[in-house]
Amino acid sequence: MNIENSGDDQVWICSLRDNLQFGTDADGNSYGQMTAEDWVFQTETVHGVADDAADFWNEETPPSEALGSYAAVENVEQTGELEFQLELAEADGLFPLRPVIWAETVLPKALIEQYAPDAQALRQSDEVQNFTWTGNLGPYTF
Repeated sequence: MNIENSGDDQVWICSLRDNLQFGTDADGNSYGQMTAEDWVFQTETVHGVADDAADFWNEETPPSEALGSYAAVENVEQTGELEFQLELAEADGLFPLRPVIWAETVLPKALIEQYAPDAQALRQSDEVQNFTWTGNLGPYTF
């Protein structure tokens, strides 16, 4: 992913490479190409950026282990099939170097929806734990 500053250190434009393919679900059905929609959905619902993210889950807070890191993100918006922007609450010129974005692993939207609203089931699913959804997104086969 390429991350560009919009010029004010507060809005960051994220562009995904084309043809990054997720793997398959437990039934062998492909999750398809990674898109900005997957990133936006995860950022809003799993990391709690959307105001109503907790309503999506059966727990008081969304299932992310990075909620504190995502507190810096005020809004996320899809701007194209492979592009989205992150709007920060405060300007941060070093944002792309912070773990909130460079260490992020995105799950397919369909995988998250499959387990919702059961946050614990998502965390403990074989697909998430064994990285079977990764497809060609990494150099390793687990």
